[in-house]
Amino acid sequence: MKIAILALICIALAIYSAEPTVSFSPFKVTFEKPYIPFALLCLIATIVLYSLQFREIGYKEGVSDTVDYFIKEIKEKESNSVKKE
Repeated sequence: MKIAILALICIALAIYSAEPTVSFSPFKVTFEKPYIPFALLCLIATIVLYSLQFREIGYKEGVSDTVDYFIKEIKEKESNSVKKE
């Protein structure tokens, strides 16, 4: 439900930012500035993709740091067990 409401709000804002003109003598809908909604969508998509890229980079670094930590711990346990024998 939230997504549907958000989608309707985004569509309404896109139409509003294009400054539509409606005439009824021959029914016609024209947009004074049709490229502004397209530019806004591109800007929003860029921001979303940029933030997703940083999440992916953080995830990869976290996984590699965790693997390195476990390898280090395993080596320490192996060296401690060899010293005890």
